[in-house]
Amino acid sequence: MKITLDLVRGTLRQALGRESFIASFITRVEETSSCSTAYITPDGQLHINPEFADAYVSSEQDLVCILLHEILHPLFGHFVYGPGDLENLGADLFINATISQVFAQVSGN
Repeated sequence: MKITLDLVRGTLRQALGRESFIASFITRVEETSSCSTAYITPDGQLHINPEFADAYVSSEQDLVCILLHEILHPLFGHFVYGPGDLENLGADLFINATISQVFAQVSGN
């Protein structure tokens, strides 16, 4: 699946409502092989490995989960904790628990 800024914003607006401002937090989408999955920068640039997307994004719910996961990093202020593996794991666990509870319906449970 080719993930573009238009696809990202459209998917988020469909999942969260047409008036949702959350979609504007992603400012750019770039395919890259510099990471194995995906990451977001503090200024909202989403970087995603196209091989990861092809292997794991097969539905709108898959894309919504990845987008919510990445958007929640800067929204929760996770960049202040540093780039360590342990910090990232803790942040990821917190985000995934939040998605499963708060966004259960739009994420496909």
